[in-house]
Amino acid sequence: YRIRATNKGECALAFSCRKRLTLQKLHRQEEKNLAAAAIHSRQLEEWGSPTNSISATSFPSKSRESVLKGSKKEDAGNEGSKVFGKSGSLKEVDYVPKIEEVQSQAAADSKLGKFTSFKAHELSCDFNLPGGHVTQAWKLFKRYDLNNDDILSPYEFQLLLRHVPRDRFPSAKDVPRELFKEAIDIQHTDLPVTFVDFLTWITRNAFQECLLLNTEQRFMRLVARKFQVHVTDVELVKRHFDHFTQQSGRMEYSQFHKLLALLLNLQDVSSLPESRVKSFWRELAGDHGIVEFTDFIPWYLGCFAGENGSPLVNFYRKIR
Repeated sequence: YRIRATNKGECALAFSCRKRLTLQKLHRQEEKNLAAAAIHSRQLEEWGSPTNSISATSFPSKSRESVLKGSKKEDAGNEGSKVFGKSGSLKEVDYVPKIEEVQSQAAADSKLGKFTSFKAHELSCDFNLPGGHVTQAWKLFKRYDLNNDDILSPYEFQLLLRHVPRDRFPSAKDVPRELFKEAIDIQHTDLPVTFVDFLTWITRNAFQECLLLNTEQRFMRLVARKFQVHVTDVELVKRHFDHFTQQSGRMEYSQFHKLLALLLNLQDVSSLPESRVKSFWRELAGDHGIVEFTDFIPWYLGCFAGENGSPLVNFYRKIR
């Protein structure tokens, strides 16, 4: 996140570092696949060599081949295959898959990150999230897991959290700082972040106003909480304000006079004294001559909001 905010030279450095980490990840995975193939080769050699449990003389050459073929076909899904020795006793032989099967399974586990639909269902039940959301969160988590070890460093976790609100906040400076509180705490402790930690962050922050609402909606809720009124009342004033200003967001004196009469439930605009309206306007606009909604709504609620339903009654009650 910080590197991307710097000049192009540092961005190139970040790209080279990411490329190096990706190559290291691929190299480690190749070593794991080769190790698995080597283990399987040793097991095949042990299968063909005389052992204490099954000797080379225990089977005739013809019956040994038939036993091997039959055991692989009938008991491929079991832990072991049962064969009969020369003495007639049962002996168990571990079934070992082919080298190609081991490599393909290792590649599949690496690609999926050992994350199955059963695991997604279990986590969706634990965190009360839809299964599809859990799967999407896992794919996003693995995108920033450069080492492919199912954990993120504090820096990678910050990049992941920056990606979540990217559609709503294209600019990094506009992202609410409270979303990074946990990432900052983790950075101080230098602890790795697991996928469960990421799901915990989602459940804590998925319904925050900064992610669900735009700036204007958050402002109206902030004002409503400050003056202890319903959000619907603030939204109603906003609709009237936009109607008189024709969505311009800037109100002049003539529009202010009509809007105030409407909000005060006056049938006739002339019933509101001109001197009182001018006094209100000077108090609100000052020397600017233009008023925006962010200035109007705190002034209006401060003067006319209250427990009583009538704005005029609330106003005269406050000036006494």
